[in-house]
Amino acid sequence: METPYSRQVYQQIYDQDRSYGRGLRCPGVREIPLYKHWLNGFVVDYGCGSGETVRAIRSLGFMAIGCDWVALDEQPAGTIVTDITREIMIQGVGTAICIDVLEHIPLDAVPGLLANLSRAQRQVISIHNGESLSRSLDGLRDLHVTKLPWPEWEEMLVACQMKIVDTFSPRRPSRLRRRNRAAQLYAQHHKTYLCESR
Repeated sequence: METPYSRQVYQQIYDQDRSYGRGLRCPGVREIPLYKHWLNGFVVDYGCGSGETVRAIRSLGFMAIGCDWVALDEQPAGTIVTDITREIMIQGVGTAICIDVLEHIPLDAVPGLLANLSRAQRQVISIHNGESLSRSLDGLRDLHVTKLPWPEWEEMLVACQMKIVDTFSPRRPSRLRRRNRAAQLYAQHHKTYLCESR
């Protein structure tokens, strides 16, 4: 049986679920007000999906591109389609962002992605450490294949020569959204790290 972490699984999810990682379900765009002050220079989004975060960051005046192993028609020009856990040499990156991606990657592949992020001057790294809000297409498999205690995630960042400067969690759901279990779980199990390379 195919594991949740495969190019084919994510290609099918993006192709068949037109809301996946798009619109209000794009955390990179939702969180921009919380991390835009940390953006600096040329921005690369690792695990960019449909590219909505890249477009939003470009609208702020930054030069930005995305990398993802899934190819989608709506991805912005310049998107690099490749395995983001393998070495990707991009020169002059001011800020690497990686929003709700690490938890989708098997633990043994996480260091490869962190190594790519560490080559930038700054990093914005968000992790959703709970149950996935989406499932594989058969509805049976949690797409979050790596969940660790927060101190273990932080040890991995530090081991990859990143200094944690600040952390934050998303705003708690508004009164109108408190009955929304997905919003509550997201706020409860989510953390963003603002880092800089040492």
